[in-house]
Amino acid sequence: AEILFTTGTTGTPKGVMLSYRAVFNILNNTKHGMGYTDETVLLLPLPLNHSLALREMRAVLYSGGTVVLQNGFTFAKEVENNIVNFGCNALTCVPASYEVIKGQMQDHFQPIMSRLSSLEFGAGSISVAQRREIVRMFPDMRIRNVWGSSECGGAIFCDVNAVAQDETVASSLGRALENSVEVAFLAQDAPFDDPDRMTCHIDNWMIKSDHDHPGRMAIRGDMLMSGYWKAPEVTAGALIDGWLITSDLAYQDEKGNIFMLGRADDIINMGGEKVSPVEVENIVGQYEQIRECACIGVDDPKGLLGQIPVLFIVTGLNYNEADFLKWLSGKLEKTMMPQVVQVVEAIP
Repeated sequence: AEILFTTGTTGTPKGVMLSYRAVFNILNNTKHGMGYTDETVLLLPLPLNHSLALREMRAVLYSGGTVVLQNGFTFAKEVENNIVNFGCNALTCVPASYEVIKGQMQDHFQPIMSRLSSLEFGAGSISVAQRREIVRMFPDMRIRNVWGSSECGGAIFCDVNAVAQDETVASSLGRALENSVEVAFLAQDAPFDDPDRMTCHIDNWMIKSDHDHPGRMAIRGDMLMSGYWKAPEVTAGALIDGWLITSDLAYQDEKGNIFMLGRADDIINMGGEKVSPVEVENIVGQYEQIRECACIGVDDPKGLLGQIPVLFIVTGLNYNEADFLKWLSGKLEKTMMPQVVQVVEAIP
């Protein structure tokens, strides 16, 4: 049906081939995951050459609803006018754009956004602090944070309203869409570079995951791509025995909540201890005086630990380093504590 080009995180363009069956199941998953109906009036300020915008538009139209197209989030006044003039009751956005319009609207933000009954965040995760703030401001709004990709569409839906105030699941990715999406976790030592070995014994590489035993996340369902255009070798490593093998390291709790630790190659190896930068960021992001943060691994300058975690933060006006480090030491295990904390004006 179509080929969507995506760079992912590698920078190498890949053509994702989607059949008519996949396109239909992607839009149908979005329809059910978001609860769209014929009364939905969706404001869509995203480019229609992006998989997120395509599946949202199709899902709403298939539901009999209305889509209001807008050219980006550049002007908050345009967002306000469209919500008011067209009676929009749903909005799809990416986390950065949400922060932009909140900053531009200022006092108008809460009254205007309160007109919506549904708000979706895609193409990125919103922090625990953001989740709690949004639920506090809009307690009656249906808020979802969706994990997906061009290869499978939206597959894991987080009910932000339900998890925001629960410390144990506030940072979760959500749950796989019931009856449509299967999720499995593969041992980290599985032979991912040898598709033949994986295909014959993929069940043997599946593990029962938990926080201490995460695995590479794999997805299965009728929404999966057919492969990458003119890239059989790349396809062979991504689609194995009916499963889409992601590069994401994650685990699942007993209730089906999925927790992302980051991409498998982003995990920091600190003297044999594995540190997830995403876990560090999820905790740091809860501190009141931290507006943005990013954790990465760098080579240990002392040459002892292999890598050390380094934290970059954008702070509020009342930030105090000693207070922050004292608070952080009570939240993180010792091995996860950043060895260097650097204040920057913005996270690139």
